[in-house]
Amino acid sequence: MAGSLALSNGLLFVGSEEKTARVGVFDLDGHRVGAGFSFRDERLGRSSAAGLAVDEDRRVWVADTPASRVRCFSLFGREEAGLGLAVDAPRAPEDVRSEELGVPDARATIRLPVDVALDASAEEPRLVVGCGGERRHAVQVYDGEGGY
Repeated sequence: MAGSLALSNGLLFVGSEEKTARVGVFDLDGHRVGAGFSFRDERLGRSSAAGLAVDEDRRVWVADTPASRVRCFSLFGREEAGLGLAVDAPRAPEDVRSEELGVPDARATIRLPVDVALDASAEEPRLVVGCGGERRHAVQVYDGEGGY
């Protein structure tokens, strides 16, 4: 089992995965806050919470490696936005290289995201996405509108 952590405004967000990705929220005394939420890519039948980040509005950004997407959820688990491969994009086994999928190693292309962070130091918050594998453009920065 793998997972991730994010700390925001006195709350600890814990991501874990098996076939279904789960996000739990805890206060700093270790007590669960709410029920948390879970998600699974319908097409693949699995998802991961490889990296977590929480913005000022307490939206939870999750790097979902198997789906090659960064997903954005409300605190209650409703998916509100995302970046990366389209939800209806064809999937292929993980051992197939990006080029073989027709997904070039190019700027503004998210493939196998392994972590996500928010940079709130700028006027407008920016989303930083780290992708796995041997690639150029493995760390990319997006604005609040999803623009590269």
